[in-house]
Amino acid sequence: MQGRRRMQKITFPRFTQLSMILSVSIGSFGVANTAHAIEQLVPHNNQKPSVISKSQALRSQLDGRVQEPVHVWPLPTPKKHSEFSASLNANSALSTETPLIHDGDSKAKMSMGYEFGTNRVHANIKANVFSDTTSFSNPEDENINLDGSSAGFYLGNWDFWAGAVDRWWGPTWQSPLIVSNNARPLPTLNIDRIESTAFKTPLLSWIGSWRINTFLGQLESERHIPDAYLWGMRASAMPFEGFEIGFNRVAMFGGEGRDVSPRVLFNVIRGHDNEADQPGNQLGSIDLSYRFAQSHQDYNAGHEFYLELAGEDEAHAFPSKKFGTLGYTGFLSSKHSTSSLHYVLEYTNTMSGGFGLETDEIADVTYDHSIYQTGYTYYNQVMGSPLGGDTEAFLIGAWVDKSTQSRFVQTPAHNFGGWLTRKHTINSEAYHELTVWYEKGFNQFTFKLAGSLADENLYFSSPSSHGKKYAMSISVNWLTL
Repeated sequence: MQGRRRMQKITFPRFTQLSMILSVSIGSFGVANTAHAIEQLVPHNNQKPSVISKSQALRSQLDGRVQEPVHVWPLPTPKKHSEFSASLNANSALSTETPLIHDGDSKAKMSMGYEFGTNRVHANIKANVFSDTTSFSNPEDENINLDGSSAGFYLGNWDFWAGAVDRWWGPTWQSPLIVSNNARPLPTLNIDRIESTAFKTPLLSWIGSWRINTFLGQLESERHIPDAYLWGMRASAMPFEGFEIGFNRVAMFGGEGRDVSPRVLFNVIRGHDNEADQPGNQLGSIDLSYRFAQSHQDYNAGHEFYLELAGEDEAHAFPSKKFGTLGYTGFLSSKHSTSSLHYVLEYTNTMSGGFGLETDEIADVTYDHSIYQTGYTYYNQVMGSPLGGDTEAFLIGAWVDKSTQSRFVQTPAHNFGGWLTRKHTINSEAYHELTVWYEKGFNQFTFKLAGSLADENLYFSSPSSHGKKYAMSISVNWLTL
């Protein structure tokens, strides 16, 4: 382990390489400047997606307020305001906020952030202070980092920005297969389409509203091939009401002793680089979701069915060595009160070939690679599914939300719920984990208490927490506009 460092070293790829990759990725798409309807649903300070914000986006979609792709995080949303926020989190074993939030890096953490935005520029400065540094994802003993910080500018309908911000791509609730917030956020250069308005030309208007998000970052030095690059892109569209489709790709290439020539970059973009004699490692996925609403005399109901199928690109049009997630989520909301009941069922299998679409199951393939032997990880944590590879899991969850509107606009929230997960890996017997939480808002403050119980010893981010069958978390957040 290297000597102690107090501040995260944030490095970005050279601009010439970024422009070569991102310019080809984006192409010549249209520009729009209409107001963004989903802004009120987006947490400030680029917070991770929470149960409430994700379910509110679904409800708004079903209510007809938002008809555009929403399964990408963070949503590119111009914010013409300034605000200060602070949060304090204390853990016993780890933080167990929900399967959407994986934050067990320290026994206690304090975060402070300031965000501002205008018609042309935006910035978010966030500092995180940890009480200890025993996390596997924090091998350099950092007590302070700037995770969650970003800055950028708007040009037409595009947001050009740099930062280290959590991502969540796809409709799943527990286990996005390609891009999730399981690992620390990677410092990246990014280009996002802001408005998802459809093409006006008859030739392309059938695509419907669409988004594109792409990034380029550089991985850490302490890996088998140091300083490798990671490029990612998501393109999503809503060709007809309620149906959303997304295409996700990530490519690891370059690094110490590896070629980063224009030919290599071209092969990375077209997907011809995942064989033994090729210069990189790629993963790709497609996600499909269909949602619809029903109105009854006393209540409204919403439903969403979704699928994400991922695998190795291997120079083919569709992923091979596949693994996937299948799920359903919905809600019931009373017409006579502000309460709503939400629920989710989700099945995930990250064993290569284990999703039933191939004849053979192959272990030690998902998120691994023969050349980039550290695998699809950042600081020892998988950047895809929090379950890791070779794991089968079934999730059932429900929660009650009594928020009157988006709780991120100074509206008190009152919600509670729980998740039950059954997990099974190739090297262990199946075990069960129950997570419950209670959250209450008081003006600009939000208080949250969460806990987990399991029938086997749990595996946590902090090595000092191994062998425990419980976990607790207390957090307080403060936001001032």
